[in-house]
Amino acid sequence: NCRKISPIAALEITLGIILMLLATVVVVLVLIQSGKEKSLSGTIAGAGESFFTKNKGKSKEKTLSIITTALSIIFVVLAVVFVIFVTTKSPSDKGGEKADAEVTESADAEEETEAESAAEEKEEASDSEEAAE
Repeated sequence: NCRKISPIAALEITLGIILMLLATVVVVLVLIQSGKEKSLSGTIAGAGESFFTKNKGKSKEKTLSIITTALSIIFVVLAVVFVIFVTTKSPSDKGGEKADAEVTESADAEEETEAESAAEEKEEASDSEEAAE
């Protein structure tokens, strides 16, 4: 059975994958960043550094911080859009497989009822034949 995926389901899957990738990237970026305590402890210890050696890594840290902030904002916005998208689908889209399962179950129930009716009719016919003999 080759089943086609609806465009809405494909969009849900795509958004979910993008959200997982963004979450992973944000976590990695946060872990890469060094804490602010590192520079604070150096200041308290009174390390004699010039202006250029103190600010050498600041540009990388600043860029990393901006990228992390931007990706975090994008992640939150996409998560909200995803939740709104999933919760406001039309009723015809929500059921999908569930609606198919209900149709299959009702068809199976009808077949069972018909089979039971036919079996009862055969029993009644055989009982009436035995009674006639």
